[in-house]
Amino acid sequence: MAAARIVEVGPRDGLQSHDAEVPTDRKVALIERLVEAGLTDIEATSFAHPKVVPHLADGAEVLARLPRREGVRYRALVPNHKGAVRAIEAGADLIVAFVSASPTYSARNQNMTIEEALGQLERIAAAAHEASIGWVAGVSMALGSPYEDDIPVEDVLAIVQRCEALGPEHLYVADTVGGAPPARVRALCEEVRGRWPDLSLAVHLHGADARGLACAAAAVDAGAEQVETSICGLGGPVVRSPRSPLVGNLATEAVVAAFAELGIDTGLEVAAVEAAARDAAELLGLPPEAGAPKRADRREVADLAGIASARA
Repeated sequence: MAAARIVEVGPRDGLQSHDAEVPTDRKVALIERLVEAGLTDIEATSFAHPKVVPHLADGAEVLARLPRREGVRYRALVPNHKGAVRAIEAGADLIVAFVSASPTYSARNQNMTIEEALGQLERIAAAAHEASIGWVAGVSMALGSPYEDDIPVEDVLAIVQRCEALGPEHLYVADTVGGAPPARVRALCEEVRGRWPDLSLAVHLHGADARGLACAAAAVDAGAEQVETSICGLGGPVVRSPRSPLVGNLATEAVVAAFAELGIDTGLEVAAVEAAARDAAELLGLPPEAGAPKRADRREVADLAGIASARA
C-alpha cells in the first residue's frame, strides 16, 4: 500500500489570509483540536514581519502556548534569516523557507531576485543546523506562474538542486496559483525523484474537487512522501490574475477521505479528521458547509490521477 504523510498548514497558510483576525486563544484551540484528530506535522505560524502578515503577529505566543506531545512537531514559515532566528528562539520544531521559481513573483512577493532568495536560504539552513533543528525547503510557482508565460522545468530543477545541496529534511514543490493538471504534477514529481532519489519530496497543491485530489494522488503515486493540506480548505492562492483560479488549499478532510478510498495510507482516521473539520469551522465562525465532509468519486479521481489499480 502506498503511504503519505499529511502536513497540516491551515493554522498558518489558512489564517494568514482569513477575512478576520483570529485571536490567539482560538488559534491555540484550533491546533490542539488538530492534534487531537491525529495530525502530527502542523505549520502553526509564520515569522514574517507583522506589517506584512499582521494576522500572524502572535507567532511566538502561539508556539509558547501549544501543548508539547511526543511525536508532534510544530513548523513555522520564515521569509528570511531574521525570521528564522525569531522562529528558533520561539521554539519552532521545524522551520520552512521557500524560493520562487518565478522571477516576477520573487521580486514582488519577497522583494528579492531568485539568486538573493537562494542566498537567504543558505543562511536559514545554517541557522537551523546550528540550532540542531530540521528545516524544509520549498519551491513556489513550480507548476506555473500568473506572470510568466511558463516556468521551464529545468529552471525549477536548478532551484531544487541548489536547495537539495543545503540538506533540508525534505523539499516541497508548490502549485502556488492552483490549477495545474495531474499529469503535470506527476511529471514534475517523477523528474525530481528520478534525479534525487534520496530526497524526501512533498507537494503543496490546491483544490478540494476531483482535479485537486487527483493531483495529490498522482504526486504520491510518483513518489511524493508528504502532502501539505489545510483543514476546511482554508487559505490558498493570493495572487489575483486571469491565470490564477483562486481555488483554496487542499482540504485536509477531503484528502484523507480520498486517500483512504484509493488505498493510500495516511495513518489518520477519516471520521476523526472530518469531525475536526466541523469543529474548526465552528471555532473560526465559518459557514457549516465549510466543515462538511468533502468526498469525490474514487474512479474519477483515479482516472484523473492516472492510477490504474485504484479504478476497480
